[in-house]
Amino acid sequence: MSSNAIADGRDAADYTTEWYRSRLSKVAAARKPDGIRELFHLMRRPGVINMLAGKPNPDMFPFIEISLSVQNAGTGEKTNIGISAPAELDDALNYGPTTGLPALIERLEELQGEVHGRTRTQGDDGWRISVGAGSQDLIGKAFCSLLEPGDPVLIESPVYAGVLPRLKDLNANIIDVDSDVDGTSAAHLRKILSTWKGERRPRVLYTVPVGNNPTGVSTTLARKREILRLAYEFDFLILEDDPYFFLAFDHANRVPSYLSLDSRRVLRFDSFSKVLSAGLRVGYASGPTPILDAIDLDSTAANLQPSSTAQAIVLALLQKWGTAGFLKHCEGVADFYRLKCDAVDAVASKHLAGLAEWTKPVAGMFLWVRLLGVEDTDSLIRHEALEKGVLALPGSVFFPSGKRGPFARFSFSTVSVDDAEEGFRRLRDCLVALRGDRA
Repeated sequence: MSSNAIADGRDAADYTTEWYRSRLSKVAAARKPDGIRELFHLMRRPGVINMLAGKPNPDMFPFIEISLSVQNAGTGEKTNIGISAPAELDDALNYGPTTGLPALIERLEELQGEVHGRTRTQGDDGWRISVGAGSQDLIGKAFCSLLEPGDPVLIESPVYAGVLPRLKDLNANIIDVDSDVDGTSAAHLRKILSTWKGERRPRVLYTVPVGNNPTGVSTTLARKREILRLAYEFDFLILEDDPYFFLAFDHANRVPSYLSLDSRRVLRFDSFSKVLSAGLRVGYASGPTPILDAIDLDSTAANLQPSSTAQAIVLALLQKWGTAGFLKHCEGVADFYRLKCDAVDAVASKHLAGLAEWTKPVAGMFLWVRLLGVEDTDSLIRHEALEKGVLALPGSVFFPSGKRGPFARFSFSTVSVDDAEEGFRRLRDCLVALRGDRA
């Protein structure tokens, strides 16, 4: 536990199941497990004659093997992975636990121990892992588990636009927290909380701390420690959405995660989408057990479980590579995006000098650009730039309030360097023409 961790004077023993359950929404607190999945774990008990669930007989599935060829981006090594043993195929093709395949969770616990220093074998057992259909699936359910309709929620701004629809469905009172080159602004957060006058105080902060989407900024260690102190002082939980963690360009010197600093007030979300496959839709949450229990009960009612087949593929890969091999692959992925960022940043500088400014990203996939002399990028990006064949996003979609301004987001993940250069040349023409019209 970090030296920051008990800033409110609480002892570790105070973080009981009841304390976490007091944080749940009324719907989440009242939700009960269904009669079938409540007993699912007993099917694995040795000697039990299983007549519980309506699981299809795996002998009637047409698939007799899952075989894939894979390549490690860090080593270049090509190899094959396969799922063919009857028990493994049954796990891959049939219903499974809502929390995720047990063997995969064991691998993920090993990964969290290696990367974030969190283990469940040395007394650090107040947390656990649940797998979901992508991290966004788990994030949405976390919001529903922790927020009442109309509750205030602290949102790092600008923010990943994909979380806003679920918050709007909850009629949440979204409170924008400014960010800068060091990440979420602790000063602005303190100002918000120290002058709060509402009846219900914010009890959740949502942040993307590495390679922020859209800004590309990563929150510094010093800033994370400030935010954690505020979490204890003002009594809120941190939802750490970290899909770009493994895309930190300086992977030899990654900033410690919020989870590595504190496991009591942090609910962390990880994703394989950026490093293995976006289409597999496998993500996982690490955090206090009572909160993950509530998320799992939501999953039971909504979609039963994450895809067993997708989980089995990830498991087979992790078993083949091991944790060290997976991390080596992630280093290769980060190096790819670092070189891509360098090249795209160079051509953007070539064509937009004097017309735009930005901070070069240290992780992720995006350039967050301020277009000088442009008060509202919505019209420019949606009309003039699009007419010239350039597709990007106006900054307004990343602000919870929808406020207009001079920002735009440009993704460099899949565009070729030649196309990026042509795109920024066309954007320059738009900006020059705009200035000419105003002259």
